[in-house]
Amino acid sequence: MKHAVMGFFLFIILIFAGAAVYTVETRTIHQNELDSIVGAAMEQSMEILTINPSYEIEKNKNGEELTADFLQNMLVRTTSDSRFQIEILAADAEKGLLDIRVTEYYKQIFGSGKVSVRKTVILDGTGEEKM
Repeated sequence: MKHAVMGFFLFIILIFAGAAVYTVETRTIHQNELDSIVGAAMEQSMEILTINPSYEIEKNKNGEELTADFLQNMLVRTTSDSRFQIEILAADAEKGLLDIRVTEYYKQIFGSGKVSVRKTVILDGTGEEKM
């Protein structure tokens, strides 16, 4: 009987340890995914703005079109079943400025998890050289 009780408690400890490792790994995976998605979406939005305009982002609309382009690029890249809270801290297409904070809420074994990232992109030139 003593061995059965000890085995049961070891099994419970093993389950909790596995759940803890799973929770930490899930957080790391979501953080890495969010970093790459936001970075790639911001880079593509800035490329469309200046370097390779496949369509024209209007520069005098207080950054509304730049923000919309970023949101579209980010949500197209998203593969996880999560909720996102996106804060546009600054968006200026004329100056080439985009400052974003994105918080992702996702489900895990015990409750829900949350990761966030803040990124800023500032264009310092359009690649044209002055002579």
